[in-house]
Amino acid sequence: RESTDYIERLLRAGVRLNGISYHWYGHSNSQLKSKTCFLLAGTPEDVAHRLESLADFPKKSVAKSSKRVGLLFSAAKFATNLGSDRYEDIADVRKDDYIFTDGCGLISAQFAKILVQKTDIRFRNQGYMPSVFQIRYKGYKGVLTLSPELRGKILVKFRESMKKFGGCDDPSFSVVDYSKPYGFGFLNDEVILLLHALGISDEILIRKQKEYMEFLTSVPFDPRAAFRFFSYINEPELAERVLMDGLDSVKPTAQSRVSSEVNKLLNKRGERRSRILIPQSRLLFGVYDPLDLLKDGECAVRVTSEGDGIPKTVVGTEVLVTRNPCLHPGDLQKFKAVQHDRHSHLTDCIVFSTKGRRPSADLMSGGDLDGDKFFVTWDPDLIPSKLSRAASYQGPKEPLSFKPVTHDDRLVYFAKYTNASLGRVKNLYLDWVRLKGAMSAECQELNHLFSRCVDGNRIKIPKHLEDPPKPHSGAPPFILDILREQIGTTSSAGNLTSSLVDMSCDRLQLLLSRDDVAFSEFELLQMTMRWCTQHGQSLEDFFEYFDFSKLTDVQKVWLVAQFPAKRCIPDLIMNGLLQSSILCKEELQYFRLDHFGLRWKKIFDSSSDRLGRFMDVMGRSLEDFHRKFIVIKVTNRLTLAIYMPKPLLKYQECVVHDTVRLFSFPHSQEDLVTYRRSLPTLVNYRLYFDDGGLQLYQTKRQDTWIFIRRPGIDDSSFRAIEDRGDQRRVKNATVEAGINFDLIISIAL
Repeated sequence: RESTDYIERLLRAGVRLNGISYHWYGHSNSQLKSKTCFLLAGTPEDVAHRLESLADFPKKSVAKSSKRVGLLFSAAKFATNLGSDRYEDIADVRKDDYIFTDGCGLISAQFAKILVQKTDIRFRNQGYMPSVFQIRYKGYKGVLTLSPELRGKILVKFRESMKKFGGCDDPSFSVVDYSKPYGFGFLNDEVILLLHALGISDEILIRKQKEYMEFLTSVPFDPRAAFRFFSYINEPELAERVLMDGLDSVKPTAQSRVSSEVNKLLNKRGERRSRILIPQSRLLFGVYDPLDLLKDGECAVRVTSEGDGIPKTVVGTEVLVTRNPCLHPGDLQKFKAVQHDRHSHLTDCIVFSTKGRRPSADLMSGGDLDGDKFFVTWDPDLIPSKLSRAASYQGPKEPLSFKPVTHDDRLVYFAKYTNASLGRVKNLYLDWVRLKGAMSAECQELNHLFSRCVDGNRIKIPKHLEDPPKPHSGAPPFILDILREQIGTTSSAGNLTSSLVDMSCDRLQLLLSRDDVAFSEFELLQMTMRWCTQHGQSLEDFFEYFDFSKLTDVQKVWLVAQFPAKRCIPDLIMNGLLQSSILCKEELQYFRLDHFGLRWKKIFDSSSDRLGRFMDVMGRSLEDFHRKFIVIKVTNRLTLAIYMPKPLLKYQECVVHDTVRLFSFPHSQEDLVTYRRSLPTLVNYRLYFDDGGLQLYQTKRQDTWIFIRRPGIDDSSFRAIEDRGDQRRVKNATVEAGINFDLIISIAL
C-alpha cells in the first residue's frame, strides 16, 4: 500500500533533471508488468494533451484504455508508410460468442516483399519471406498471414477484431515480430505436470531430460554435438568454425553458450526448474485457415526441417498443441495434422480451422491469434492417448467508469497495478498438484484464479485453498522432484567423463550428422566448400553426401560455376537421376538419361519418405509437372521406370498415344546390356488417375499395362480403437507384418 501511494505521488510530482521537469507519459503492456514507464518533458497538462491527441482511446474502462495506450509504446521496427486507400477492414468469422479469426488478418505477397526489404528480414544472411507478420499500424494490433490470392490495389486486410482504437492518422506501418525457422520447443514444469496427468509415464519424461542433459554436457567436448547445438540456437557462424577449424577454436564460446542454457534451468530464486528441448517440436504463431479447407479438429503444420532446410508438412499423425501459461489438463489439445496443397505457402506456423463449436486457440488457456505462440509437437512419445475437456476461460468483467477516463486515471491504474498474486497462486497450485494431481478440483479452481490475475486483476484466494496439507509418507514421488534430482546427477556424471572424450574432429562424420542439424543442404555445401579450399581437398570427394535435388536452380547454377569445365560435374548437379539409389550411372548412360540438360529433380524417395505418402505425392506431380519419371525396383534382379511427358488432370482420361515409355533395367552379374529395353506405348493408349491410383491402358481398361493403386485395408485389428494415434500405430504394425500394404503396383510384363 505504501509503495503504491509513493509511486502515485512521485509520478504526479514528476522528476526534475538539469532544470527540466519530466512527467508521466505512458507505458507498454510489458512495462506495466515490470513497473517501468516513459516520462516526457513538459507540464502534466501538456503531456496529457499530447497523448490524448494521438488517437481516440476508450473512455469507459481504465484497464482497457491503459492497454490500448500501451500499444503505442510497444517495441516495433518501422517498415514503411501504408496509405488509407491500400487497406480495408473485413468481418471476423464469428460463431455464438466466439471469434475464430480474433487478431488475424491478411497481407499480400507484394506488400510482404516490401516489409522484408525495408526491415532487412534475413535468415542466416539469406533473403527470407515469413508467412506471418506481427504488426502495429494506427490502432490495429495482431498478425497478418501471407495470402497469394490478395492482389491489386488492396495490400492488407484487417479483421474488425484487430482494431483497438481509432483516430490515429500516423501512416507508419511497423513490424513487431515474424515467423522464423527452427524455433524449437521446450517442456517446462507446467507442461510436464499436465503430460504426466494425462498418462505420459515417468520413464519417458526422465529419458527426454536425460538425453537433453547429456547432449548439453557433451557440447564442449564432442564436435558433432557442438555442430548440432550451434545449429539449434541459430549460430551458423560458430557451427562453421567447428567444421573449418575444429572444436578447440570455439570451445570457450561453446562452454559459455551451454552455461547460458544451463542457467535457464534455474528460476529467479535459484531453484531448479525443468526445460527439455524437444527436436520434434516448434514454437509457432497460430493463424486461422484463410481458405476454409480444414475441418473441426484438424490443423496444418509446415516447418523448415533439419538436415536440408526444406519446408516439410507434418502429415499422417496427430500433434499436441498448447500455449503458456497452462495449468489445466484441458490446455493440452490434440489435432489431426493434414496437408492441403493450397496451404504450402504457410511455413513455420500452425493453421487452425474456423469450424467447430469453439476456436482452437481458445481451447488452450483462452488464447487467440493476435500474436500468441503455440508449442506444437509431433513426437509420438509425448502425445497422450486421451485428453481432458478444455476449460472455459471467460474474461473478467472490467469495471466501467461513469466519467470519461483521464490521463490521471491511467497514472493511478499503473501505480496500483500488481501481479503479485500470480506467484502465490502458482505455489499453491504446485502444492495441490503434489497432493492430489492436476485433475483435482482444487487445481482447477486455482487455474481459474490464475487466469484472472494474469492480467493484473485483484483476486481473493478462498480459505480452503490457502493451506494444503502435507503429502503422506507413502505418497508416490513427485515427477518434478524426480526430474530436478536427475539434473544434478546427469551434470555430475557428465563432468567426470567429459575429459575422456576424444577431441579429434572427423569432418566427414560432421557431414553425416546432417539429419540432426538445423541447416539447409546449400548451407552445408557452402561450409564444406570453404573447408575444402582451406585444407586443399576436392569438393567432389564429398559429393556422395549431398542431395543436389534439394538445391534451387539458382544454387545449382552457382555450384556448377565453381568448377572448371568438366562434363560430369553439371550432369551430377543438375540431373537428380544420377543420385538415384536404385539406378547406377552406367544404366542411365545406356539410354542417355544422364545428361545435365534433363534436369530431373527428386521429389520422392521411399528410402527416406513414408511409402504411404507416395500416392499423394504422385497425384500432385502428375498435375503440376510436365515430365515425370517413376523408378520402381521390382525385384533385386529387375528395375522398371515409367516416363510420362505431359501434364495430366485428375479424374480425366488422357489420350497419350505413343508418348509414354517404359524402361527395363535387369540387374545381374552377367552382361545383360542386350536385355535393356525402352518400350513406347502405342496409338490409343490412355492414362487415368484419381485418389485411388493410376492406370495406363490401351483403349479399354481391360487392356491395362501398368496399374498403381491403393489397396483395400483389413481394419479388423484396429477398427474398434478410439484413439487415432493408437489406431495409426496398430495399422502400421499390420503393414510391417504383411497383412496390409501401402501400395500395389501391377505391370503386364
